[in-house]
Amino acid sequence: MMSPIYLDAQSADQTSTDAYVDIAETEVNLPEGYRPIIRAKNTGGSNSIDVAIYGRFRQTSAAGNVELSDYIQLEASTALAAGEEAVFKFEDYAPLLGAIKLAVKATTPASQSDVAVSGMLRPLAMSDPQYRVEEDYFSAVYFDSQSAAQESTNAFVDVAESEIQIPAKSRGMAVLLNSGADDVTVEWLAQYVVGNTLSGWFYLPMTSAIELGAGVAQVFDMDVMCPSAARVKCQIKSTVTDTPGEIEAYGAAINRAYLTETLSGAYDPTS
Repeated sequence: MMSPIYLDAQSADQTSTDAYVDIAETEVNLPEGYRPIIRAKNTGGSNSIDVAIYGRFRQTSAAGNVELSDYIQLEASTALAAGEEAVFKFEDYAPLLGAIKLAVKATTPASQSDVAVSGMLRPLAMSDPQYRVEEDYFSAVYFDSQSAAQESTNAFVDVAESEIQIPAKSRGMAVLLNSGADDVTVEWLAQYVVGNTLSGWFYLPMTSAIELGAGVAQVFDMDVMCPSAARVKCQIKSTVTDTPGEIEAYGAAINRAYLTETLSGAYDPTS
C-alpha cells in the first residue's frame, strides 16, 4: 500500500529576497500516484511575502522514456501577510507532475521576511477513498515531449503531442499553457470506437470558443469533454490574424481509480 511521504524539516525558516528564491525543502521529485500538500507560513514580524508554486510535467521522450519538462509556474503567486499561512495542494495538476517546488520573494523590495514550510506527498488513492482499488497500480501514458512550443497560425493546426489514446480503464486529462505573447484559440477533437474500428475525427461541441491568453494555463478533463472517446487531440490557431501564440501541451491517459471524481479547475464546455 502507498504511504504518505513527508517533507524534510527546515533547519531555519527561509528568508525572502527581492527576487524569487527556492525553498529547498519543497523541491522534491513526485512519485507517480502522489499529490503534494504543502503549508507555508509567513513567520516574519511585519513584512509580506509572495509565494509561487512550480512543477515539472511528465512527458514521453522520442525514445519512449518518461522525462520531465522544465519548471513551470503553475498559477499566480500568493501574497502572505505577516503571520498568514496558505496550503498549496497543486490541485488538478498533481497527476501529471514529476517534481514540484515553492519559491518566495519579498512583496516590497528590501522588506524581507521569513517563511516556514511543512507538508507531505499524499497518495492520490487517499484523496477519494471510494475510488481506492487495492489491486490496481497507478498507471499513465503521457503526451510526447515537445521539441518546442507549438506556434499558432491563422488556421487551425494540430498540436501533435496532444494526440493520445484513452483505454477503457483510463481517463484523459491535459494542461495547455500559452507561453507566447498573444491569445490562442483552442479546439478539441475525438475519435470513438465504432464496432471494432475507430471513427473519423469529430469536433467537440463548445458553448463558446476556448481562448487562452498569454501566460494562461488551462486544465481539460476528457470525462467532461468526451467521456466515451477512444482518442483525442487538440488544434490551435491565432485568435488575432498574424499574431501567433505558443502552446505547451502536457497530459496523459491515467488509471481513473487514482483521480478524483471531478477536476475543479477543468474547462467547462457548457460555460
